[in-house]
Order: sequence, then C-alpha cells, then structure tokens
Amino acid sequence: MASIIKIKRSNTGGSAPSSSSLAAGELAVNLSDLILYSSSDGTDVIQIAENALANTNSYIGTKLNSSSYTTADVQAKAALANTNSAIALRATEADSLLRLSNTNSYIATKLDSASYTTADVQAKAALANTNSYIAATAATEQTNLSNTNAYIATKTDESTSLLRLSNTNSYIATKLDSASYTTADVQAKAALANTNSYIASVYATGQQNLANTNARIDAVSTSFTLSADSGSNDSFSSGGTLTISGTANEVATAVTDDTITISLPDDVTIGRDLTVSQDLTVSQDLAVSGDTVITGNLIVNGSTTTVTSSTVSVNDSLLKLGANNSADSVDLGWYGEYVASGTKYAGVFRDASASGDPFVFWKDLTSEPTTTVNFGSGSLATIEAVIDGGTY
Repeated sequence: MASIIKIKRSNTGGSAPSSSSLAAGELAVNLSDLILYSSSDGTDVIQIAENALANTNSYIGTKLNSSSYTTADVQAKAALANTNSAIALRATEADSLLRLSNTNSYIATKLDSASYTTADVQAKAALANTNSYIAATAATEQTNLSNTNAYIATKTDESTSLLRLSNTNSYIATKLDSASYTTADVQAKAALANTNSYIASVYATGQQNLANTNARIDAVSTSFTLSADSGSNDSFSSGGTLTISGTANEVATAVTDDTITISLPDDVTIGRDLTVSQDLTVSQDLAVSGDTVITGNLIVNGSTTTVTSSTVSVNDSLLKLGANNSADSVDLGWYGEYVASGTKYAGVFRDASASGDPFVFWKDLTSEPTTTVNFGSGSLATIEAVIDGGTY
C-alpha cells in the first residue's frame, strides 16, 4: 500500500488561499478552477500556473510578430497552422479551452488581438491552470518470677529453719545444765538469753516475710493462654517452653541469650495481597507473586525499568519522554527490536542533532540506541499513511 498525499485544496470556483495561509513552498490547489497556488515567503500567495503561461506567451511572441521569417520560422508557422486546423475539426472552442489550453499553436491564434472575446478571457484563465495538480506531504516476667520463687524455696523451707534453730538450742543446752558457773559461764548465760530473744524476734519476722512471699507467689498465675489472628488458642505453664516460629521466605526468628528477634528474611515472598498505608523501604530484592495495587504514585529511581508482561495498558493519553533533557542533547522517540538476519532495531525519533530537529523513521539499525540514535548502520523506513493538508 502506497502513501497518499493530499495537499491543501478547495472545490469552490474562484476561491484562493488567504494571505499568510501558506508556508513558504507549501502548495494549494483549486480543484474547480484547476489553479495551483504556493507562497514564496509565507506572506504572499502566488499562482504557479500564471508564471508558466507568461513563459509560454513570451516564446510564442518571438515567433509570430516578425515581418521576415527564416526557413525554420516558416516551418514552425506551417506546423502551427496544421495544429489549429486539426483542433477545429475535432472540438468546439469550449472543449478546446479545457483540453488543449496548453497547446502553443492554439494560444498563438489568441495573442495578437487588441480586443478579446469572453471565450478568449476563459482561454487565458484555463491556460493559467496548466501544469497544476501536484501531490506531496510500583514472657520474660514469668521466667524471672519462677527463678525468684525457686531461690526463695531453697532459703525459706520451714524444716531447714527449725533444723538450724535446733542446732542453736542444742548448743545453748550445753550451757544451761551446770550446777556451778564460773564468771564466764554467767556472762555466757546472759549473752545466750539475749541471743535467744533476738532469734525469737528474727524468726517471727522471717516467718511473716515468708508468709507474705508465699501469698505473693500464690497470687501469681502460673498458666498462660496463647492466642493469635488464626488457629486455636493454646495454654502453657511456667517451666514450659514457648516457641516462636517463623515462616519460610516471610518471617525469620532468632534467639540470642534472653532476646528473641523477629525479622524479615533476605528474600521475602508475599503469597497474598499486601496493603501498605505508610512508607515501605525494601533494601533487598522484593518478589510478589500476586497482584500489586498501588493507589499512590510509583517512583522508580533505578537506572533500568524492565516490564516482561505481554500487555501494557496505560490510561495516560500522552507519554512524557526526556524529562531531564534540559539541554536538548538527547533524541526523543521509541524503538523496537526484531530479528532479520540478526538482531535489529527500528523506530521513530526526533533528531536533536539535525537542523530543524526533524522526526526520523528508521529501520535495520544493528546497534541498540542509547540516548541518541546513530543510524549510520540502518536506513530510512518506508511510511504508509495519508498525509492531508486540509482545505482552505
């Protein structure tokens, strides 16, 4: 299929392009009058056919207004007469004005009259139309308490306290059953009486403290219930083991001394929907196996964005390319890859290095373009389109 180029046009007889409506070198045609127009500087409108007519008339004039003729002149005149004779036999004057307006011989018969008929004027207008039709354009407390309870149990057992007290009483008994006491014995007895009194008071206090401690221990629950967002609730008693498990590629757990650390693994896999209402920072690779819906803006700061989907749908009607092209130093456009005797590239771009910054259609490029296109290894592509200059 070949391209179709339609130049600016009108079907209204007598209509001409207005001043400044044509760029320099742009063409327009009146299809009714068969007149071709253009502009020499973008401000004027000229009829191209009139100039051609002037040149034709000038040539004819050199042949018809001489009193003496060379042999070549006579031959030209004879040929002209024969042409006119043939025209007269084959067409009316009106037909000949439409069909044979560019015939030098017929024009010659109309140029030497001081007055012109209506038919003559029509002939000149039709002649101006000659040469006309041109086409281009993205859990510690319970553990600590259990430790405390265990320690207290080793220190406050009643049998242990009574055993220690009985040892003291046994010693005291050795000092109380003598019939004669030395001065030292009397002093020891007095001291012992004081010791017993002190022991009695301390023991009472210790028993009270122990009672308070036991009451405290009894008040603390030693059974706990575990619950979560999913699964059945469970319970465990003090002295048991509480295990916090992670999920492969989703959550990682680690224990160091008395600290449990819960974190994300190096490679995170999200098997279901993920909703993030605040900022999300991912310092490693992120793999999402389900759909990803982003209601805010997606900012990609990497150097390459790769899309391997088979269909890309964009609501935006205009794509912005070259956002950082402040110095107009890169080419703007798009290109595709194909294989034809090797990998090649084709596309369209605005050539920033060429005069006038033209848009270039190219193909067969063997080197993949970067910020600029060097199509020395390729060639211009064929365009099949309708190029329409519109009407006036």
